[in-house]
Amino acid sequence: MKVLSKFLKGIVEVFNIVAIISLVAMLLLVCANVIMRYIFNNPIPGTYELTQMLMICLSPCIAVNIMAKECVWVDVLTSRFGRIGQMIIDIITLPFATLIIGIMAWQGYNMIWTSIEKNSYTQIMTFRLYEWPFRTVYFLAMTMSAIAALVFTIERFAEYKGGGVPVDKNEVDRAVEEVGDLSASGKEDKDE
Repeated sequence: MKVLSKFLKGIVEVFNIVAIISLVAMLLLVCANVIMRYIFNNPIPGTYELTQMLMICLSPCIAVNIMAKECVWVDVLTSRFGRIGQMIIDIITLPFATLIIGIMAWQGYNMIWTSIEKNSYTQIMTFRLYEWPFRTVYFLAMTMSAIAALVFTIERFAEYKGGGVPVDKNEVDRAVEEVGDLSASGKEDKDE
């Protein structure tokens, strides 16, 4: 499982770069379009369509968040359930979430072939923007997300099997781990 996790992290990092480049390109395109539209009264043709296609390229962020274990957890209620209650919730929700992401990947695969068969494209000025490359990015991102969700689910159940309770850390908990507990050092200074 560790080898698969390490391999997946390497691939996910490459797709994370694709997502970052897409986000920057989308930001620059929208800003340029606003400037061209409101200052020069000459909007950039195809901005809406290009923005939609670039937004699809942000889907690898799902796998990145799952691998980094930075998913949004709403544990206000489940943290009060104890080990057994949390385990029951995880047994129900984690495989279901993995299945949903897997279905999204499968549908992404079907969309690739549909786009190729229909020769789907968006006409932007003088060139054709084919849909299948963007659908391929979506399919690969969802496939990686499904694998990452499966690995996450297995690791989480392994923590339960070991007798523990998985701890979902928020940003504050992670910062305290990285920096150390600053309140403890402040108390020591007051005692001296």
